[in-house]
Amino acid sequence: MPKRCRLKINKREVDRLSVEDRDRVFWDSALPGFGVRVYPTGRKIYLAQASSPTGVKRVSLGRHGTVTAGDVRKRAVAAIERIARGGDAGGKAPELTVAALAERYMEAHVAVNCNANTTRSARGT
Repeated sequence: MPKRCRLKINKREVDRLSVEDRDRVFWDSALPGFGVRVYPTGRKIYLAQASSPTGVKRVSLGRHGTVTAGDVRKRAVAAIERIARGGDAGGKAPELTVAALAERYMEAHVAVNCNANTTRSARGT
């Protein structure tokens, strides 16, 4: 089994990373679950990984050069916490059901903008 490479992930360290034959993940020494995957082409992708109730999940956080290591570190903390709680790794909001959407419409629009007769009619009573 290959040895896990640990380093303090920052711009200078990530700029120095390179691999020759296959992609490799380098993990941050300060934040468990935060790493950078380096490809032989030179592409570098920040990632977060954590154990969830359904197994280990990994999510990409951005490409090195387009985002800074400091910003990605903050997003990694949030992503690791979200994964550990069993939430969606990408941080997407859950899809709305028709019933939830109708209730949201009744509370946000009808209750605020409509008169009593229209509200009764919208509720179907």
